[in-house]
Amino acid sequence: MTPASSGELVMPQNGANHSVSVISSASLTLFESVVEHFQVLDSTQTYIRFSMLNWITSSDSIARLMCVSSEHQTQGRGKGDRHWFSDPGSKCLALSFGFVVPENRLGDSAILTQLLALSVVRSFPDVEVRIKWPNDLVIEGKKVGGILAELEPVGECAYVMIIGVGLNLDINPVLLHSVKTRWPAGSLQAFCRPGVTIDLFETRDCIIDIFQGFVSIFLRNNPQEISVLTSEISHCQFRYNEEIRFCSGDSIIRGVHRGLDPRGGLLISTTSSFSVSTFYSGELVLDSVPYFDSPCFDTESA
Repeated sequence: MTPASSGELVMPQNGANHSVSVISSASLTLFESVVEHFQVLDSTQTYIRFSMLNWITSSDSIARLMCVSSEHQTQGRGKGDRHWFSDPGSKCLALSFGFVVPENRLGDSAILTQLLALSVVRSFPDVEVRIKWPNDLVIEGKKVGGILAELEPVGECAYVMIIGVGLNLDINPVLLHSVKTRWPAGSLQAFCRPGVTIDLFETRDCIIDIFQGFVSIFLRNNPQEISVLTSEISHCQFRYNEEIRFCSGDSIIRGVHRGLDPRGGLLISTTSSFSVSTFYSGELVLDSVPYFDSPCFDTESA
């Protein structure tokens, strides 16, 4: 698997567990990406949070995108109090980003989760990865990745967006079947063509390159560009234009998945009201899938 990635990459080695990269893209003017990689790290989200809050005082911080990746996490976190189970013998990728979001863009920041998900979808053009709203990546109903987004206030008029993705690149099938999960777990490698091997660093660099461009579009706030991306994201949604069962608070809503609005909200048309409703929280559930409450293999990057 060789995803294409543009830009110049320089990677001096800073020790067996740690390396630093600088990725500059001539086609993009809003960001220079600084990438740190660890073989083992407690949590990419935690590392980004502390690094960004220290970094934010620099004059060029608004024009830089900080990225941290890891092959194995010892304290990975998911949504809420869930944890990401990362087996040292498996090939996983945890990749987190940190960047400044102006206060006037906070109301639209939910779309960033979908834009990171689309970055993964585009990085695997030969595999039918789908986005299960709001933050999961699935193939044929099996969860292969998840996204976690958090905001931290800095000063009076800006916030730091800390957003990460965790991917099951190549996991032993026996291990996958041995763990109870909220959603059936899968491995990206299992869905690749014979003879194709996923490369962790090529995958990482491709996701970074694509997401860097998406963040630039988000900050430019051009409605036409956002509309085009929203349409693409909608067509990549799991169960798009199909009947779904949706959990919102204590209620179960049945309707048809109608894609997303420009802010990342889920659109559902219900037969009872003959109208389309927008949701910004909740999650899809399937009648045929047991709804376990185990935190294991809840693949969020943190």
